[in-house]
Amino acid sequence: MVDVDKLRAQIPATQSVVYLNSGWSGPSPRRVLDAIIARLEYESALGPTTAEVVASKQQLQEEATAEAAALLNASPDEVFLTQNTTEGINIVLSGLPWREGDEIVTCDLEHASVLVPAYHLRSRGVRVRVVHAEPAASWEEIVQALSAAFTPRTRMVFLSHIEYTSGLRMPLEQLAALCRPRGIWLLADGAQTAGHIALDMERIGVDFYATTGHKWLLGPDGAGIMFIRRELIPDVQPTFVSSHAVESYDTDGDFQPSPSTMAKFGLTTSSTALRAGFIEAVRLARETGLDAIESHNLALAATTKAALSEVPGVRILSPLEGPGACGLVTFAVDGVEPNAMVSRLWDQERVVARSIRELGGAVRFSLHAFNTEAEVATAVSVVARAARDAGRG
Repeated sequence: MVDVDKLRAQIPATQSVVYLNSGWSGPSPRRVLDAIIARLEYESALGPTTAEVVASKQQLQEEATAEAAALLNASPDEVFLTQNTTEGINIVLSGLPWREGDEIVTCDLEHASVLVPAYHLRSRGVRVRVVHAEPAASWEEIVQALSAAFTPRTRMVFLSHIEYTSGLRMPLEQLAALCRPRGIWLLADGAQTAGHIALDMERIGVDFYATTGHKWLLGPDGAGIMFIRRELIPDVQPTFVSSHAVESYDTDGDFQPSPSTMAKFGLTTSSTALRAGFIEAVRLARETGLDAIESHNLALAATTKAALSEVPGVRILSPLEGPGACGLVTFAVDGVEPNAMVSRLWDQERVVARSIRELGGAVRFSLHAFNTEAEVATAVSVVARAARDAGRG
């Protein structure tokens, strides 16, 4: 069980606002900020290239990779630290050996960071097949719809693990079981997962996975994770390269690539301070317990959906229960434009939420481990007043 009070005491934002928007960007705990500040002060005091500082940079890089691997239940040699989910997605899509006529299967609930990178592969002769999926579809319906779109040219299934639109959790394990025997790659956008639900790359069976540290992990911007199944690392070529992409080189033209390590995707300078903050964010999530966090989020989301269901004029668009549910709750209020609803939440009770332009326009709450039933009641009361006012109009 999550010690909510203890967690809230570490997050300054909880003292002044009702923060229901970790699915966009999470409020960082004090220990994350302290780690970033301490690292910046340390480098400033000694200079960024002194031997001690340089050695500690390498150590932090290794610690961050180890923490990321533990978070995903993956091997450190299958993990690369990125800036965000979208960077990881682009590394994979740009680096794979596509052939003219290859097909990607995705669905119409997707974020632009799935659809746009996929569409860009059309310039390489790749076709994108977009399958319709209801926002609260069952796993059986999803698997059936996606597999019905498979053809002999299907090369990849590319989906969000949790759809940012409705919070629908996709059946990745079942899809992996379908894809791998057919030689179809499975790439998952995990922007809504790390720090939100427990993750296990070995159990899920995906080939590629990208996630981020600044949402549910409550870490800093500019820190993400990319996973590539070990056997497939040589198949993904780096689009941008540095000395990290080679075993050796010289000025006579001798050049020995390093195709089998994730280091080949590294460029040169990155922020060690952000790495330090990322490490603390992952450690806090793991100390709190990912299973406990997931259980708390699911329970609070269920409470939220039950309360919203009692409000006339409110339509819940997320899965109500079952394996497709998570801590995201998306809803629409008849007669109330989503941006106006978000503004009312802030103006009346300092509730931070967001609008979703898809699904005909909706509002989304992100229910996280630091959120409480009292905060849910506050947010629902604003929604109820808005729905009541709209009904009178």
